[in-house]
Amino acid sequence: MNRKLIRIIHICIKTNIFTLEELQIGLRAVLPVCRLETGIDQQKEDNFRNGIVDVEDEKVQLFSECLIRKFNGYDDDGNLNEVVVREIATIYLNENEVNKLVAECTVITDANIHLKSSKLMKCFGKYTTLKEILNG
Repeated sequence: MNRKLIRIIHICIKTNIFTLEELQIGLRAVLPVCRLETGIDQQKEDNFRNGIVDVEDEKVQLFSECLIRKFNGYDDDGNLNEVVVREIATIYLNENEVNKLVAECTVITDANIHLKSSKLMKCFGKYTTLKEILNG
């Protein structure tokens, strides 16, 4: 993916100027990059997009981590960035749902960042799926 687009995505996240359309554009740009970087197969990605996250599958774990990192979801130490989670979730959830998501998902921890990432994406998927966001 072109670095300029990634910088635009990061600027949108940091400056809280995300719209659903911008999020969709960012996801459509990042998904193929993460697919290539992780080698996830089409069926696993389709399941993932539909909210079926196999947290034990290594490719799903790597794919999850890739997506979270591309949207600045982790700081340099691998801690989940709650501000970013809230900013993104606010685009497609109401305030009450955002608070529930944050309360439920941000407490997920694991020493293995890959496993933690897949657990987080599974948790996020309880509130909406990538497919729902992309079809917004």
